[in-house]
Amino acid sequence: LTGSGVFAHGAPVNGAVITIVPAGSAGTLTVRKGINCPSSRLITNNETNLTMLQFMMNASSVENITVSSVEFAASGSGNEPYDVSAVKLYKDVNANGALDAGVDVVIDQTGKTYAADNGTIVFDGLTQSISAGQTVYWILVYDMNSKALNGEAFAVSIASSAGITAAGAVSSQSITAYELPVNGNEMTVFLDEHSRSVGPKGCFIKTILTKNEK
Repeated sequence: LTGSGVFAHGAPVNGAVITIVPAGSAGTLTVRKGINCPSSRLITNNETNLTMLQFMMNASSVENITVSSVEFAASGSGNEPYDVSAVKLYKDVNANGALDAGVDVVIDQTGKTYAADNGTIVFDGLTQSISAGQTVYWILVYDMNSKALNGEAFAVSIASSAGITAAGAVSSQSITAYELPVNGNEMTVFLDEHSRSVGPKGCFIKTILTKNEK
């Protein structure tokens, strides 16, 4: 090889990207109401895949963040254990605030249920990674079961930073979520007269039940 140049040939060799985080430094997670969170509206009592809340999460540029659990709090005059048959969580890939089959990605569709009226529900055991500098949108959806009464209302929120458990992928530190609470808008059941109880000779019977009487 005297006097001859040596040239390397072949495809580029790329190593992994390593993010250097100073000791004690961790990323941050910002959580806000989604840009297309559904407005308050009238719903039927048998709607399925009803978006109750769209929220966004943004990881700072320091490191990737892994979300392991999210807790949601129900509110409103409706009785969730009685009226809601399933609660599911999805990535809203196109950020439009609606569940789109074949587009949005399942996070948990096991169909969780509330144990108490105006109670909480937790999606845990998650391993959802948000890349550094990335914003993602998630939606919480309800399946109603036809039992809610006319005029009953439903809403859901992430009440505080304690409702989200997350950790930095590089720092391994717990991450506190900022800018909470995130409150969804209220959905109110409206039933036309054909969907309500009807007595003899077609006379409409207005039935009033308290939550405890259901």
